[in-house]
Amino acid sequence: MRNILGVLAVAVALIGGVALTNAHAMGPGGMHGGKWGGDGGGIHALLLRGITLMPDQQQKVQAIRDANKAQFRDLFQQLHTARQALADALLASGPVDQATLDADAAQIASLRKQLLALELTTTVAIRNVLTQDQLNQIAARHAKMRELRAEMRDVMNGASN
Repeated sequence: MRNILGVLAVAVALIGGVALTNAHAMGPGGMHGGKWGGDGGGIHALLLRGITLMPDQQQKVQAIRDANKAQFRDLFQQLHTARQALADALLASGPVDQATLDADAAQIASLRKQLLALELTTTVAIRNVLTQDQLNQIAARHAKMRELRAEMRDVMNGASN
């Protein structure tokens, strides 16, 4: 009984992960693209939120995004496929092969590592386009968001002021 519950818990997590992967891969504009057009959004999209770019900066940022868009899409598609294969193996009516699950998990980990590396490379390249004033605005916004999250945690945990 415990094994069945464990397998079901993992399966639910995987199915949720597949849905999140799909949503993230589509970007903030949904299935048809949008502001970030399916390059994964991610850290570099958050970096620019609320920052006004000069026209030359906009061109440079767009060129960086365009240069990486296909690679993001390919990695997200591979990740979706790998997560789906793992979910299918766990939810199949027959026996579960641990070696297959381990191989699927290793592939997912590798793809996540590749995505993170691409996200960091893209974010650093975009960050290098920004002025010191823009970086200061980003740092201040980040600090404020951290404070707000801490306040929310305190409220949710019943802490008083």
